Amino acid sequence: QLTKLHLDALIQEGARWCFPAAVVQALEKQNRIARELEGGLLLDAANDLVIQRRRLNQLEQQLDYVLT
Repeated sequence: QLTKLHLDALIQEGARWCFPAAVVQALEKQNRIARELEGGLLLDAANDLVIQRRRLNQLEQQLDYVLT
């Protein structure tokens, strides 16, 4: 999934150190999305993906601000 790769990239850039709670929440949301997809809850997974992408974009902006 694209969001998983995005989250992994943010973690490698240092998001876990700068924003540990946000990373934990993103990991939990990512696991939830995977379970929803496995369970056939496609609409729920789609909604959570939209939320996850928005949160990851916010986290990326915050991380860029902190690292510059």
